[in-house]
Amino acid sequence: MKRKSKKLLPARVKTSLNQPQAPRQLWSADFMSDGLMSGGKFRIFNLIDDYNREALCTTPARSMPALRAVKYKAGNRDLRQPLTNTNG
Repeated sequence: MKRKSKKLLPARVKTSLNQPQAPRQLWSADFMSDGLMSGGKFRIFNLIDDYNREALCTTPARSMPALRAVKYKAGNRDLRQPLTNTNG
């Protein structure tokens, strides 16, 4: 049987990251997770201002639905500002 060859993807255009010029212009959101010795797991939602790397929100919880994460963002700062999310 013939082996299928990999499809070549087009080259990605590299762009530089946006550098905010003042506080509260660009934020980053990320989740961290860890486990307890008892076997339970929990997650921490982090919301960071990219201008001065200030942690605006660090909230631990056993379960973190998306609506709760949006509520934390809306409760801390203006919701209309751009948000970057790391998928790692």
